Amino acid sequence: MRHSGIDIVGDVPWGTHLCQFYETGQDLVDTLVPFFREGLANNEFCMWVTSPPLEMPQARAALTAVVPDLEWRVAAGQIELLDYREWYTPSGKFRVEEVLQGWDARLTAARERGFVGLRFTGNTFWLEEADWEDFTHYEAVINSVIGQHPVLAVCTYYLPRCGATEIIDVVVNHQFALIKRAGRWDVIESAQQRKMEQALRASEEQLRAQSVELQIVNEELEVRSEELRAAKEALRLRADALYASQERLREADRRKDEFLAMLAHELRNPLAAITNALHFMTAHSADDPARRRAQEAAVRQADHMARLLDDLLDVSRITEGKVTLRKERVSLAAVLQNALESARPLVEARQQRLNVVLPPETIHLDADPVRLAQVVGNLLHNAAKYTPHGGELCLAARCDDGQVEIRVRDRGIGIAPEVLPHIFDLFVQADASPAHTQGGLGIGLTMARVLVEMHGGHIEASSAGPGKGSGFVVRLQLPTAESDPRPQPAGQPSRGAAHRRILVVDDNTDAAEMLAALLELDGHEILTANSGPAALALAESFAPEVALLDIGMPGMDGYTVARHLRRKLESALLVAVTGYGQEEDRQRSRAAGFDYHLTKPVSLDAVRRILQG
Repeated sequence: MRHSGIDIVGDVPWGTHLCQFYETGQDLVDTLVPFFREGLANNEFCMWVTSPPLEMPQARAALTAVVPDLEWRVAAGQIELLDYREWYTPSGKFRVEEVLQGWDARLTAARERGFVGLRFTGNTFWLEEADWEDFTHYEAVINSVIGQHPVLAVCTYYLPRCGATEIIDVVVNHQFALIKRAGRWDVIESAQQRKMEQALRASEEQLRAQSVELQIVNEELEVRSEELRAAKEALRLRADALYASQERLREADRRKDEFLAMLAHELRNPLAAITNALHFMTAHSADDPARRRAQEAAVRQADHMARLLDDLLDVSRITEGKVTLRKERVSLAAVLQNALESARPLVEARQQRLNVVLPPETIHLDADPVRLAQVVGNLLHNAAKYTPHGGELCLAARCDDGQVEIRVRDRGIGIAPEVLPHIFDLFVQADASPAHTQGGLGIGLTMARVLVEMHGGHIEASSAGPGKGSGFVVRLQLPTAESDPRPQPAGQPSRGAAHRRILVVDDNTDAAEMLAALLELDGHEILTANSGPAALALAESFAPEVALLDIGMPGMDGYTVARHLRRKLESALLVAVTGYGQEEDRQRSRAAGFDYHLTKPVSLDAVRRILQG
């Protein structure tokens, strides 16, 4: 049932076709305004075909008074207000089939757009005597088919122009009619309506007879229920098979992760040889400035490739919750210094000005210093990438209401308003167009968001739009209880460390020789081996103080070599140099006896720091 909105009519079923005899435009307002207000409130498509004495402007004004958002609904396509000439006589003559097709098309389109049905009215004030016969036919056709569709219709007739014959025609073709008597609306049922009520009573009798039949059907259903139980058991067996299939998919996903780790390892091996060779050539470069610039560019690109690989593996682990923070009491200044050091090469290469504004007081945080530096480093890298050469960046921090705020601001390409809400989503970049692409995988900000949230903090982005720069703010809670911060290592590694006997082991000959050559430049005594057995044989006579061991070697892997060396050379420093860099790989290295775990391509400065002890 649908509420008609007209008090005297009340609730009616879909397919109701009623008429109204009116004398003034206010009579139409009294009934049609609540009729359409109810339809709009119940997600129905509405059509009001107007004609004198209530033309379209007056109809629109009357409906707006009770439906304040009428214009929005008109724009959204929920209601149409039409002049009768547009609808009934667009060609100058009333054509029944054209109008009937129009109603059908409107109803179909309304259902496709998600409206539950059609509510309409049409005024007959425009009718000429020559059109009456056609209109009577039109009403009869509508009355015969309207009950098959989700439609409510009110047809309005100007009473002073209707004679007795016309009134009879109208009432016959509608279920009931509204007419005003002594200032009050009354309902006149048609003969057709009474026939429908009689048919309803007959239908009730038929239903009673059918209930007996239903009892018989119920007995048959009980027999079939046993068949359904058997079908249910078959479904259970299929569900078990589906679960087994899901387990296979999980295993495939685990193997995918292993594949990514192996892919990174296989990519890092040649990358390590390339990087070390370039560093070595840079140290012995000719005086030609162009050659040195080319070498330095190659080093930067190799370092960039290594960063992409690290990010690719990191984002999978971080977003899946496979990373555990190692929180400690750390100095904010030390964290920001590490982040600045990671971004400085890119900033200097682009000849940018980086302004740093830090509070004068010492600020401590309970945080993972490596991961927090990674967050700020990612923000600084982004700012540098999307700011033109010679541009200006700013890193600032301050305390406010029990929180520390870390802000990174640039004057670069900015962020479009439609991109800003998604800037922390995976693989989203501020501007991925060919004209502005700056490299990267679009994962740095995703990692930053997840890591900040793991610290219990919040990160947000802002931008006034393209070409107007961007800003990022990280907010973290300050510790509730103060304690002395842990000491932070300082200073840069130098080449002045004591000379060591070092054994370099890697099945990639180029990688081993290039790393050995770089270390020899620092004055160390180096031997290389390209397999586990060869490394153990050299260790017998060479007695290395330090062993740099690749893990993924064929035959005897680096873990096995480390265990043998640990038994024979208890005081030797064992360093894993490998393409495997996930946390489980580091744990396995420690279990095998390694003192340090470095991922390829190895930073020469990192090796020097280890050698300095």
